[in-house]
Amino acid sequence: MVDYAEGEGLLIASRSIGRHHGRYLHNKNLILLSNRITGPQTISILAHELGHWHYSDADPEGIHTRDVEERAWRWAARLLVGPGQYAAAEHAVGPHLGAIARELGVTRQLLEAWSPHAAPHAAPHTTRRTA
Repeated sequence: MVDYAEGEGLLIASRSIGRHHGRYLHNKNLILLSNRITGPQTISILAHELGHWHYSDADPEGIHTRDVEERAWRWAARLLVGPGQYAAAEHAVGPHLGAIARELGVTRQLLEAWSPHAAPHAAPHTTRRTA
């Protein structure tokens, strides 16, 4: 995912960013990830911030409306979790969302945005955004 982002010209940095776990700064083509997060949080938040990039969300303060945030989470979820992966994880660990998230190596928040009934579309990582 990092290689993809960098290949698209995005810069990714990890540092202290206050209460935020991640931020996409449109004017700098930069994704900042908190240096306080690890593992599944890092993967999920990077994908979420890539969702903001994909949709060209350009708030200079990196603060977005609820709808914009939910859209970025849905995009991230589709990027990281396919229906087959979800079904296999659910079969392995049962229906508890936290256990499924742990099995898939993502956050529960990301899975809450994922829907097996989402409309079909091209995979996010193969769809280029238009600016």
